[in-house]
Amino acid sequence: MTTTFTDDGTGASSLEHLAYEIYKLLDIQVDPIPDGRFHRYPAPGKPDTNDACWVWISEDGNYAKFGNFITGETHTWKGGLFQPLSPEEAAALQAQAKKAAIQAYREKRQRQEQAAMKAQAMIKGAKRATHANPYLSQKSIEPHGTFADGAVLLVPMVNLDSEIRNIQRIYPNRDKRFLKGGQVNGLFTTVDALFSAETQYICEGLATAATVNELTYKPVAAAMTAANLKAVCLALARVAPKGVEIVVVADNDHRTEGNPGVTRAKEAARAIGARVVIPPLPCDRRDCYCTDFNDYWNCSNRLLVADNG
Repeated sequence: MTTTFTDDGTGASSLEHLAYEIYKLLDIQVDPIPDGRFHRYPAPGKPDTNDACWVWISEDGNYAKFGNFITGETHTWKGGLFQPLSPEEAAALQAQAKKAAIQAYREKRQRQEQAAMKAQAMIKGAKRATHANPYLSQKSIEPHGTFADGAVLLVPMVNLDSEIRNIQRIYPNRDKRFLKGGQVNGLFTTVDALFSAETQYICEGLATAATVNELTYKPVAAAMTAANLKAVCLALARVAPKGVEIVVVADNDHRTEGNPGVTRAKEAARAIGARVVIPPLPCDRRDCYCTDFNDYWNCSNRLLVADNG
């Protein structure tokens, strides 16, 4: 699709009109940067780690291409009081955008490699986490191969080759952060060796993974974000031994519109033909803020103690 800007008497600049077109067509708000580089943005409704939407603008600000890798749509824009693009202009624009996209991909890979090296160095220099770690203590879970930098819990994220490619840092206030520029898609952390039993669980967060493992004695892989569940499920399903059942464990975000935990888990499960288990929430507490099996288990234990007290 080609969109041609014409002067509508508003006095808005060409780039302001481009920003409006991007918003209208992709439903994202961007500040157009005419630098000839390939810029990535989260798709609508996706987390900040998503980069499915993209925008490329020529250095003179007269041409742009933008789109969404999820939907597959691509739009071409020409600013100013011009006629539609000629075949030659369209071909040249396509070539420039492709070159910028390749360069952006290379730079992204370089950032991911740098983050992976940093993650590996951090784990190498860190101590094994203990029960004294604030997050582990709050969640009443075992360390399960995690590390610690002071009070900060370090959770190594690996690929199918068991290579550490990123870290999720969990702070005492429960804030969770990945290394800047690091890969997340398709990475996971494991509790027990993958496929070491007839059932392999895949869940969202570390606390859920630890709880499920401690209750079932089965291996669990944690995708660390709901948005990453599908990628991890697809990756593990490709290498799962014959006869091993994969079960997706959902978070139950019952207080959040659309319940993204359940929605993402079901989507991931459908992609590989797996079944889903969902924590039965809200629990018996009137002000229930539980969202996962760890919350549910700890809350159930507290209620049991209170009832027997």
